[in-house]
Amino acid sequence: MDEYYEQVLYEDHKSKIKFIKFVQVVLLIIAATCLFARIIMGVIIPIILLALTLIYSNKRLAEYEYHLCENELRIYKIVCESRRKLIDKLDLNNIKRASKVSEYLKSDGAMDCYVGDSDNYTMLKLTVMRRGEYKDYFIAVDDRMLKNFKRINPSTFLFF
Repeated sequence: MDEYYEQVLYEDHKSKIKFIKFVQVVLLIIAATCLFARIIMGVIIPIILLALTLIYSNKRLAEYEYHLCENELRIYKIVCESRRKLIDKLDLNNIKRASKVSEYLKSDGAMDCYVGDSDNYTMLKLTVMRRGEYKDYFIAVDDRMLKNFKRINPSTFLFF
């Protein structure tokens, strides 16, 4: 029997998303107007600012979903409440180390897979061996997800 559990980490970004979309539309109108007026700098600057707003929205306006099916954890990143991207699939039986993180610690190459407001969750750092290299993931899980982790891999999640 397949066991399935889903957890969503999100912040309320509705007002920020509306503002960013408004700014993007204004920048596109300015760029189009300058293009018709043949002002080259008037086209380049709004396009650069538009690119910066897209980069900001991809970095800051993210939500994360964790899907646990049997022993596989899928981590999804959702940007601006519309674009969904599979970050990675983790086999919980292949996790080499799991530790609680009380404060924000970052190591080289670590994937941050949680939102800033994760106070009600248990912060974990999962270390997985991939192609001879260790890869770290920072995730925030609720009690039920942690209980499922313990059930699947009791030796790694023994002290939680």
